[in-house]
Amino acid sequence: MVATRHPLGLFRAWAVVHGDHHAIAWPTPAERSRTPPGVATDTGGAQEHAQGDHDFAGLRPFQPGDSLRRVAWKAYARGQGLHTKQYAGTDVVSHVFDWDSLPALGTEARLSQLCRWVLDAHERGEAFGLRLPGVGIEPNVGTAHRERCLNALALFEDGHGRA
Repeated sequence: MVATRHPLGLFRAWAVVHGDHHAIAWPTPAERSRTPPGVATDTGGAQEHAQGDHDFAGLRPFQPGDSLRRVAWKAYARGQGLHTKQYAGTDVVSHVFDWDSLPALGTEARLSQLCRWVLDAHERGEAFGLRLPGVGIEPNVGTAHRERCLNALALFEDGHGRA
């Protein structure tokens, strides 16, 4: 409802507004207490976007979704624009976060824990995938991949009325 008493406060005008908006509520991330499963694998396409941290190879223009840890802040401070540091090497840690790896937790607790692992892996720039009953997302990196995984968690239905 929108209401106003403008300009003199003598009258009140109001209207009910029905907007056509939709939203997805991601699960609340669990506390950082459980260690995620780690598997070193060849992640195919993710390999192109996630290089190791061994040898500095140069700078490239910043792209949306790049890790803020890799931004060349000193170059930016010198007025050279926003760039991302690139490293040579192929050390890629890949995770597959699996619903079935958390059998002792209830539905909401599992979703919260999987959400925490997705956010942490994305923050570290690591490749990750997700396995839920009826949903399989292959390991990859990037903001769009993170959002795809979080949306899958948000839209998960466990068959007991939770949607």
